[in-house]
Amino acid sequence: MLFDPFSEEFIADPFPAYRALREQGPVCYHEPTGTWLVGRYEDVKRLLRDHRLVAAHRGGSLSAPGAPPGLQESLDQLLAGCPTVRPEQADRSMKLVRHAFSAPQVAALRSRWERVAEELVDGLVRAGGGDLMAGVTRPLALTVMSDLIGVPRDDRERVGRWASLITACFGIGPQVDTALAVSTSAEFTDYMLELVAHRRTAPENDLLSALADAERGGGLPDQEIASAAAMLLVFSVTCPNLSNAIGFLTLHRHPDQWALLRRKPELMPTAVQELLRFDASVHKFDRTAREDIAVGDARIARGAQVGILFASANHDPARFTEPDRLDINRSPNPHLAFGAGRHHCPGAHLASVQMSAVYSALIRKAPNCRVIAEPQWDDAAGIRGPRELSVAA
Repeated sequence: MLFDPFSEEFIADPFPAYRALREQGPVCYHEPTGTWLVGRYEDVKRLLRDHRLVAAHRGGSLSAPGAPPGLQESLDQLLAGCPTVRPEQADRSMKLVRHAFSAPQVAALRSRWERVAEELVDGLVRAGGGDLMAGVTRPLALTVMSDLIGVPRDDRERVGRWASLITACFGIGPQVDTALAVSTSAEFTDYMLELVAHRRTAPENDLLSALADAERGGGLPDQEIASAAAMLLVFSVTCPNLSNAIGFLTLHRHPDQWALLRRKPELMPTAVQELLRFDASVHKFDRTAREDIAVGDARIARGAQVGILFASANHDPARFTEPDRLDINRSPNPHLAFGAGRHHCPGAHLASVQMSAVYSALIRKAPNCRVIAEPQWDDAAGIRGPRELSVAA
């Protein structure tokens, strides 16, 4: 199978293509996208820690595929200060973000999120089933991120709508009207700036207040704080939602492992990590080489784009025994689903907590929940997931 990231066949199941890439060599040049692809575990792990690779962006913008100028300008305004777009600003804001997402901070809210997951699953059961993503995984992800950032509960429904529309601009979800996307970006930007201004005068125990605190944050400007929070709401709601759905679909396709987890829920910690290794929402990071870099016998020139394939690395037989077999007992499990080094996802622990909450709630409330229709898939810039996941509960 050829590496064709735009084909429906690849998006639905990219793993045969990853296998072919690994077998071909440590690095392969994909001419249609002008990208050097790296998919072997040790190479991926090393490059994630290589300071010569920096975030890939065009002129400082976080580009949406094929976005018209008006929309791109609106997205740039919304995300103008986020660390992905401005890597030179990352250290200041990401230090506080990592603290907010740390295990002790998350532990204080974990029991609340578990109750929310159970309430959402109860609703799914009362309805006899439905879309697991719309009914459970996405609202839980929105609750989790809103709790940490400090979005007032009365505002969360509209913030969730805005986040979904912005996510769709990057190719995840249904296509959106350009005018609607532009107005949404403007509304989202204005809302986040107002919320930041309010936190400066009335701080609370949340991430926005910490970022707005001049002593702790080093005087971060309002736009940078608003952009960082908007980015977290958009992508930290999207990725856990998709990974939760992919994980349950994986369990459905491996009924022996789902049955084992129902019998032995104490396996949840290793099960979650194995599901992330086996298939998670983030498959690829694009980075730019700011110096020449050697990978095997190949030399990647300065300025070239490099596609770091997490999902391929997590199926490398040189690192994992029987990598294409789901084993919820697998331990140790040094997967790279969350990246590594400076490119390690600050929400890794948070995502794992959400997955555990969802699957634990399903085991207790809907042990016979099953997928009733094969999903359609979206892929945008290496973030992959089903559009919906229809289940019977």
